[in-house]
Amino acid sequence: MTFEELQQHISVLIDQDDEAVLRRFIVDHFKEFPRDIQGKLLATFLEETIDAQKGEEKIEALQREGIEAGNKISALMSVLSLPTQG
Repeated sequence: MTFEELQQHISVLIDQDDEAVLRRFIVDHFKEFPRDIQGKLLATFLEETIDAQKGEEKIEALQREGIEAGNKISALMSVLSLPTQG
């Protein structure tokens, strides 16, 4: 496929609004793109991967904070339910 044909096909896929199909097409035809475009595609894919990983790390941090908060609440509830010494 020529670069112009790749561009035309990508344009059609963009109009179809199906990111998964578009991504698959780009991956399947990656070696057919000019080198400079390959570099840009790799940079974009890498950036997306890093962003996704950061998102996962944020979720994990929020989960840890939630568990810690739950543990603190449980501890406070235990303290509050202790019988009063008189």
